[in-house]
Amino acid sequence: AIWAAADTVLSHPYLTIKGISGNGAKLYQGHVIVPVRDTSGTLTSLQYISGNGFKRFHTGGKLSGCYFPLGSIRERLFICEGFATGATIHESTGDAVAIAFNAGNLLAVASEIRAKYPALPITVAADNDHEKDNNVGMVKALSAAQAVNAQIIWPPPINGVSDFNDYAKHLRQPSSEGPA
Repeated sequence: AIWAAADTVLSHPYLTIKGISGNGAKLYQGHVIVPVRDTSGTLTSLQYISGNGFKRFHTGGKLSGCYFPLGSIRERLFICEGFATGATIHESTGDAVAIAFNAGNLLAVASEIRAKYPALPITVAADNDHEKDNNVGMVKALSAAQAVNAQIIWPPPINGVSDFNDYAKHLRQPSSEGPA
């Protein structure tokens, strides 16, 4: 009922901060809401994102093995953790993306997608949590990629960059070095 009552999100502080468009998300009571779906397309939960990026899931929903799909599968599919990362990859490449919502769900999503599309080239786009003691993003992404025979990519270890949305924003910043 919440998803049906929500409006198309045209602008929101979170989207502005992340430099992305709505990509099929909606707006409900001031939050961007992102649908969580299983491989058959059934809505299993919602993720609510506030203007400052705080995220929570709908109480009682199912997340494990579920994701938010972006785009149509053509030649390959990317799997990543977050909505902004997935939107950035999709907007940059035009390729299909499955947003797993967190590192702990990457393996379950990759396994569900591999079962549905056994020959599909899959690339896991890892978060590179290099500034943390435990790089969970890389560990979980590597495990998921190995389990389903997928490729893995990650952003370079630059201060303030842990995912492909951060990296895209980093690339858009004007260089402080000036002309060579």
